[in-house]
Amino acid sequence: MRRDKGYPGYWIPRMLEYCSRIEEIMSVRGEEMDDFMSDRDYQELCAWQLSQIGEAALQVDPAIKEKYPEVEWQEAVKFRNVLIHNYGNIDLSLVWFALTEDIPTLKRQCERIVSENEALWTRAR
Repeated sequence: MRRDKGYPGYWIPRMLEYCSRIEEIMSVRGEEMDDFMSDRDYQELCAWQLSQIGEAALQVDPAIKEKYPEVEWQEAVKFRNVLIHNYGNIDLSLVWFALTEDIPTLKRQCERIVSENEALWTRAR
């Protein structure tokens, strides 16, 4: 797949990549909330990936957003804004919920979007 940002298929694979990075971080750092709450580096690593997901969601082609309304595009962007603009006041339990509940769902959705569009995006090169 092409890797230029103006390409319609650029942002979804990036979102999938960020979701996978979160899973990797969680598998190394611990998959319990106590692990997350007691490790500032763990919190910051995950918050960075979540902010990247939100930025990517903001950039996704409007036609893709319209085709896949079940993806919570706007919620990802809003969460990114909270992370970026309120970093000192973030409710870590909400971050943990996003990591454990929202990210697995988003990853499955992104995998489906890539699968359904990969041939089209490859031909558009």
